[in-house]
Formats: sequence, C-alpha cells, structure tokens
Amino acid sequence: MNRKSIIMILLAVVLASCSQVPMDVPNVRLYNSAWEIVQEGTVARSKAVTTIQSYADYAEEYNLAHTDDQLFVIEGEEIVPIEEAPPADAYIAAPDTHDIIKEYLDWPRSDIADRREIWRIQAIADGGVLYVDRVPPPPVVIIDDRPAYEEYALYLVYVFDGSIKYEEHPATEEEYLSRKAIYELQVMADGGTTYLVAGMLYP
Repeated sequence: MNRKSIIMILLAVVLASCSQVPMDVPNVRLYNSAWEIVQEGTVARSKAVTTIQSYADYAEEYNLAHTDDQLFVIEGEEIVPIEEAPPADAYIAAPDTHDIIKEYLDWPRSDIADRREIWRIQAIADGGVLYVDRVPPPPVVIIDDRPAYEEYALYLVYVFDGSIKYEEHPATEEEYLSRKAIYELQVMADGGTTYLVAGMLYP
C-alpha cells in the first residue's frame, strides 16, 4: 500500500469519526397544563443544580403570572406520555372573594387541551376566574361592622320628591330579608311611583 492510499484511509477515518459525534439528549423539559413541551434542554451533571434551578425559576415566574396554565419541570431523557401524566384539577372562582363557583377535579390530562376552552367560556359566563392546576387563593372574608340599624335599613321612597313613604330597621337578618321582599312587592304595586333603598341609611 503506497503512502497516498494510507493518507486517504486515515482521512476517511477522521471524517467518519467527526460525523458520528453524539448529540446531547434533552434530559429536562417544561410541560404545560395541556402536557405540551414548551422548552427542553440538556443539563450537564456538573452543572445540574444551577441549570435545573433556572428552569424551576422560569416555571415559578410563569405560574405566578397565569391562572389557567401552569408549567411542570420534569427531569429525565424519556418524554413522559400524556397518558402517564397526572390528572388535573380546575376551578372557577369569584374574582373578588375567591369563593369557588365551580370545580372540576381529577380530569384526565389528555382532555385538558379541549376541555380548558370550555372552562374558559364558562368562567366568562360566570363572571369568574379560571384556575387550572392551581388552587384559588383563600376566600376573602368581608367583615361588615355596621350597626344593625344601618345594615338592615329599609326605606320606601317616593320618586317625585324623594320623601319617605315607609321606613323600617329590623333587628335581625332573617327579619330584614323577609321585610325586604315585601317592600320589593310594594314597589311593583306602586307602579313606578316609589323605589326601595335597602342596607344603607337614606339621607
């Protein structure tokens, strides 16, 4: 074998070895609530803690800014099929008090992509906020410290001059609600000549 042939063989070996450089396999992924991969990367073992933490920080920031979608940081080279993903919980809650209007628990992850659009429409209809994979904040307790005389006040007022036709201040909520219903019927009977002022002092 001459020198030129040896050089050609060595060159072929070098080129073949270069073309077979192994590619890094992703071993960390971000999945959203619909179990779509929104980001993936390779974490080197020597930098695993800091690199994974950067994914976790991004997910935390995203999750705080969204109620109807959350990100999950999943480690491992294998893609987790949606059939093996954990089920989802969803809630529609009042925007002011955070009281739960509707809840949807243990929904298969494979249904979320389509089902979430229905929940979003329902949330609009209910005047609420949709939470997916996230529990609504604790309910807001509104304390009404007004005296009963003001809180349970009832006035039937003439439209034409603002004078008071009837006035009551029941002592209990039960009595107040009962009397309020009667006042509302009286307004209807008066045919638009009176109106009701309830739950506040009439000036």
